[in-house]
Amino acid sequence: MTLLVRRAARRLRRSPGFAALCILTLAVAIGADTAVFSLFDSVLLRPLPYPNADRLLFVGTTVPGLDLPEVGVSDGVYALYRDHQHTLKDIALARTIFVNLAGTEAPRRVPSATATASLFPVLGVQPRLGRNFLRDDEKLGGPAVAILGDRLWHELGSDPQVVGHVLKIDGVPTQVIGVMPPGFAFPDLDTELWLPRRLDVERQSLAYLNDDAIALLAPGSTPQSVATDLGNLVHRLDRFYAARAAKILVNAGIAPIVKTLRDHQVGDLRAVLWLLLGAVGCILAIACANVANLLIVRGEGRQRELAIHSALGAPRRALLGSVLWESLLIGVAAGIAGIAVAWGGLHLLAALRPPALARLAPVFLDAARSLSPPS
Repeated sequence: MTLLVRRAARRLRRSPGFAALCILTLAVAIGADTAVFSLFDSVLLRPLPYPNADRLLFVGTTVPGLDLPEVGVSDGVYALYRDHQHTLKDIALARTIFVNLAGTEAPRRVPSATATASLFPVLGVQPRLGRNFLRDDEKLGGPAVAILGDRLWHELGSDPQVVGHVLKIDGVPTQVIGVMPPGFAFPDLDTELWLPRRLDVERQSLAYLNDDAIALLAPGSTPQSVATDLGNLVHRLDRFYAARAAKILVNAGIAPIVKTLRDHQVGDLRAVLWLLLGAVGCILAIACANVANLLIVRGEGRQRELAIHSALGAPRRALLGSVLWESLLIGVAAGIAGIAVAWGGLHLLAALRPPALARLAPVFLDAARSLSPPS
């Protein structure tokens, strides 16, 4: 076998143009197919990185009478859902913001989020150090506290006694009360710091439909039953709040939007990814067909050489093996080069960071997942 491999390698070295064309054709197709499948796997197949992933819902709002097809949830609507619904175990608010962080070597702008105390329990994640937010932290005028992401904690020196330290956030001295575990980031992949979401409890603000509501299904409930439950509440919004905005929203047809958290995060990417996967699959098939044609042409050119070897007594198995080993060497080289192409493509994608991928899991080549047998 070693002798056959060496002979096949020598023959390919004598035809560098042919070998390079075959390897390059297959490498580009394999790389594109691997990169797109890695993206497809991360976005659509791999479960969300939360213990309660299969029970997490996104709750939004639609107000057709005000030409608002899909917006977030306001303080008042959130409080209504939190206190009166019967189909959710819990519900939380989160909103992406940016803050100016001082108290470090170089002040900088940090991607952050405001969150109610219920957010981390809804997601099934707790701080690795310190504590979660409390309901008292949500009150207007509540204590200035913050929870750090693992990446930011490491940038600040990985101090295990960081809880209790004070940082200046937007000019306000803020006490660190916790650190989240490695790999956790929500609502965006870049989120590095969380502040308590101050609820406008006094005025029960209704009109600012800006926050994402994340909910945890109660046992026995379904997204459809949640939509019905929340719809019955929000359709009677003006009975719970005397504010003029409540009457306006009810007359404008306010209604909840309930979907799984994955469907919310993926959005229109699902159809795009299916199209991309089909397209690169076709490209790979075309590349394989072209390389097969090149090998057939090369085989026809070697008929005289093979006939001489046969006449000299070379067994058919050896002649067939020489041809097969050439194809195998081309395939292995193209596979290795294709992985490099896929790796480069995914790193370029990570550098560009399209907005549609901002809330999705990181995309990477997963050898363990790719080599494991299907369940």
